[in-house]
Amino acid sequence: MGCFVGIVLFGAEHSALPYFTGITAAVGVGLVTHFITRSVSTSVSTYFIALFLMLLAINHILGSLFPQLESHVSQIFFGDLATVTATNSWISGGVATVVFVLLLKFQKQLSRRSFEGFVFQDDSPWNSTDKEWKPLALEVGLFLFVCFAIQLFGFLFTIGCLFIPTVFLSLRQKFSTLHAHLWKSSIAAASGVLIGLPLTLQFENLPTVPSILVITAGLAFVMA
Repeated sequence: MGCFVGIVLFGAEHSALPYFTGITAAVGVGLVTHFITRSVSTSVSTYFIALFLMLLAINHILGSLFPQLESHVSQIFFGDLATVTATNSWISGGVATVVFVLLLKFQKQLSRRSFEGFVFQDDSPWNSTDKEWKPLALEVGLFLFVCFAIQLFGFLFTIGCLFIPTVFLSLRQKFSTLHAHLWKSSIAAASGVLIGLPLTLQFENLPTVPSILVITAGLAFVMA
């Protein structure tokens, strides 16, 4: 929806403005979702699914009203690594490196907060045992990084690389440390891209993102 705002209101179809409006819209939706679900005592998965379906329906309505922008909706949802520019690749690589270094540095704080949120059912950034601003800043940075990745590489690719490796590793992997699990998930996702992208460039009939995700799932299952 943010891309629609940037293109329709500002006529910036070939500029970076739709990406910034898209990220702004994603941040706004994320904040609203957080405040809506923070008081829910049951699982929030149902609320997230309902919100996703509602946003998907709104995007489809906007695509019907503005047919000339349908390609942008498809690009944001499915993505296409074959069309990513070199500049975007360097930017995303730099941002990913910074986030990865921060994750390694503050992994203990994040693990403690995740444990406390699970045990005490308290996802507040200022809980009773952690008054530091660094974990909160890192969470915000991760959220912005995911929004940025979705704008560049598409929703399907970004969310697929986040969830598919860990889910398929969990199908067979029962006794493993968290570090080993995360490393295997990262290796499966990276290997899926390195194998799938050249393969789809060689065979033009193969869709890029779906092929990468299928290969990633197979690698994760074998590595489990």
